[in-house]
Amino acid sequence: MIVTGGSSGIGLATARLLAARGAKLSLIARGAERLEAAVKTVSAASRAVDVADRVALTRAITELEAEQAQPCDILITSAGLARPGHFLELSDEVFR
Repeated sequence: MIVTGGSSGIGLATARLLAARGAKLSLIARGAERLEAAVKTVSAASRAVDVADRVALTRAITELEAEQAQPCDILITSAGLARPGHFLELSDEVFR
């Protein structure tokens, strides 16, 4: 299970809740320092990466799946973004 935006706010709160229930977690967030602090509060693998960088994100997910020895079956997207429109209709450019 991977949580993006896992270093603070809703992402971190979700990670803490899932960790308390025994989930095997991986956290992704942009800021390495905050991510490192977050990982100390939950048992999780992590990668500091900007989710808008598709190549880096794909690499991070591949690395986390290998590190956790299992594929990501659940992805919780909690990286901060505020744009009007239906999620499925947003372009990649919106996430940059």
